Amino acid sequence: MRVTGNAADAEDVLQTVFMRILNLMPAPALESISGSYLRRAATNAGIDILRQRTSRSESPLEGGPDHAGPASTALLKEQMRRALGRLDPEDAQLFVLRNLEGLSYDELAEQFAVERGTVASRLHRIRQSLLKLITR
Repeated sequence: MRVTGNAADAEDVLQTVFMRILNLMPAPALESISGSYLRRAATNAGIDILRQRTSRSESPLEGGPDHAGPASTALLKEQMRRALGRLDPEDAQLFVLRNLEGLSYDELAEQFAVERGTVASRLHRIRQSLLKLITR
């Protein structure tokens, strides 16, 4: 829900993840699936939906992040979703897991098999890219 922004797409993500798991794994192996795997799979499926949404509708959004109020908050969220859909999938996943799911730098370093400092520098670069995409 945090990635896609609406309940219908979140339900599609849930269904997609579980169908992929059921189609790929024998029943006894289902118990071995970790929570981090499920988070990562759901994030990827959500980003896929954002990419599909972006490719269907490329019209620029009016307004900008400097406006206040509920309408501008919704606009900013939609701009963020579109920007995430334009990022490299692994970068989008790293950003979502840190900023929406609240994983620590150490958890992300372990999950992505990189050093903690690499996670920090990648997140900084990702934030800069998102800012450019949103303010265009």
